[in-house]
Amino acid sequence: MQKKLPPHTNTVNQLEKLIPEFTEHLNNIRSLYTQLDMFVAILQRTDREEEIMEFLDFKKQLNFNGFLTVCMLDLLVTTKNLLLAKEIWEEIYYLRHGYLTIYETIITYTDQSKWIKGLVTTKYPGSKTKFDRLTDSIKHFKKEYSYEKTIAQTRNEITAHIEQDFLNYFQKISGFDISKATAALLSFISILNEMQNLSKDISIQIDKVVKERGKDLEVWIQNQMNLINKKFTELNKSVKLE
Repeated sequence: MQKKLPPHTNTVNQLEKLIPEFTEHLNNIRSLYTQLDMFVAILQRTDREEEIMEFLDFKKQLNFNGFLTVCMLDLLVTTKNLLLAKEIWEEIYYLRHGYLTIYETIITYTDQSKWIKGLVTTKYPGSKTKFDRLTDSIKHFKKEYSYEKTIAQTRNEITAHIEQDFLNYFQKISGFDISKATAALLSFISILNEMQNLSKDISIQIDKVVKERGKDLEVWIQNQMNLINKKFTELNKSVKLE
């Protein structure tokens, strides 16, 4: 087991401050998603196909942002505890679960990125720069931290499926580089923040289109939209990493 990074009191404090912020963000998403879900159900009783598609895009984007927020919270807690770990097995435990979160996030984003790329290419080009920058960040991260050989392999052989050959398993966990693993987790927190900023940016643009289309909606539908816009304002609170 290679030597871990020295204690990072400032980093731990920063991570602890972010946990309640992202928890509030997740609560706002849930509230807005519930409102939006009910509104889509109402709108689907009409023949306004274009409006329905915009709201469905909005709903899908919120669902994805909720997933990213859960991943962020998991990684914040995992990384904080990894930095505070006193025993080797604590380090191994949090490292394994940190790598698992990174793996699942990348797999899901890779799948969703096809849909997101379509949105920023055809409907919301204002977000394309952020999308391209995020794509580059993920590529750099995979190369810098040996994603396939280290992170994915750890998830597949040590976390998701525990190796039954004890000596082989022990050899693998003994080879963990705690310093590099900690750096990988901290780096991926920044990437998760980029993912959320992209999602937020697309949601803002969808919201503008929805408001424009909503000008000629019936009053009773407009009232529902006003509730959604109020919730969106709450969701749009700044949550940034220092």
